[in-house]
Amino acid sequence: MFFFPFCVRLFACFVFPVVFSNKICQPESCFFFYFELLLFFLPIKAAPFSLFDFSLAMSSAATVSAHVASVAVSATNAASSSSGKTRESALMTSLFSPSPLSSSQSAMAEASVSAISAFSIPAAYDASLQNKPDSYSVLVHSRQSSLNHGGFQAVIVLHPKSDIPSHLGLSGGGGSSSSSSSNRLEETAHLMTAGKNQPFVSYGQAPRASVMLLTVTEYLTLLTWVQREWTRLAAKLAERAKSMRESDEPITVAGHLSFYSHGSCHYRISLSPRLTFRARSDSRLTRDEESVRAWLELRSGGDNKGSIHELSLPMDALSFLAGEECSVSALVEAVADYKSRSRKRSKPVTGCH
Repeated sequence: MFFFPFCVRLFACFVFPVVFSNKICQPESCFFFYFELLLFFLPIKAAPFSLFDFSLAMSSAATVSAHVASVAVSATNAASSSSGKTRESALMTSLFSPSPLSSSQSAMAEASVSAISAFSIPAAYDASLQNKPDSYSVLVHSRQSSLNHGGFQAVIVLHPKSDIPSHLGLSGGGGSSSSSSSNRLEETAHLMTAGKNQPFVSYGQAPRASVMLLTVTEYLTLLTWVQREWTRLAAKLAERAKSMRESDEPITVAGHLSFYSHGSCHYRISLSPRLTFRARSDSRLTRDEESVRAWLELRSGGDNKGSIHELSLPMDALSFLAGEECSVSALVEAVADYKSRSRKRSKPVTGCH
């Protein structure tokens, strides 16, 4: 039982590689001797040696011997100028030690891997892509209402022939037959407010108290002022209302005039010759966010004789939009691009005479 597997192992490890590879007798192929010797002394299974085991051992020995022979031949040719132990060392080194990369090759490999990794991430493309409106686009700067605050929306039309969606409810525009009504929409901002948890409606169907028509310049001025000043102003107004409500000392009105008990504190600033921003705090309202309210006053005639139209502002929504730097910057850029194109179109064409 033991002699037959022993003979098969002897044939598979020595006779078969010598016949097929013809390398074991060469001095440079002494590695084959060590490899086949290792195979010879591997433990022999105690179970009967089947024909399948015999064929598997034969094929494995042939495959491994042929593979190592090819590697050994290439390594021997590279070290043909050496002799003795030097050739054996070169052979073993080439078999088991990979050739190191130079510093320049390593740097190029790392740079290639980094570049491929960066471009294989979809987020890298999303961060570098930017949508831009053209001159005929209608811009909408808005924040929806919620249970805690009202909504604010500004529909901005730059070109007099802009393609205005019908659901916005703006008269004129590209679909209007009247050139005068179309020209009135150029560089305009249509403001609209909505109550808490209320949706926006069509501009033409909204109550007059919830809409106001400004120029684009006036709207940008409003955003700039709110972004810079509103937080501090609201805190001051709430502080004054609280002191009126809690203090036992007289509250100064002007000069030597003062009063006791409840009152209100007012603020106003002109954003344009016809547009005024106003704010007020009331000491009778206990919650700070409810004690301060703000609104716009638009004088139709541009002087003290014209009628005044007021629009109450949901400052939570408006201050959020004014503080969103990315949207405000994109809006300013769109307006500047349109104005630069308009100036180029308005210049007279000069040619050679």
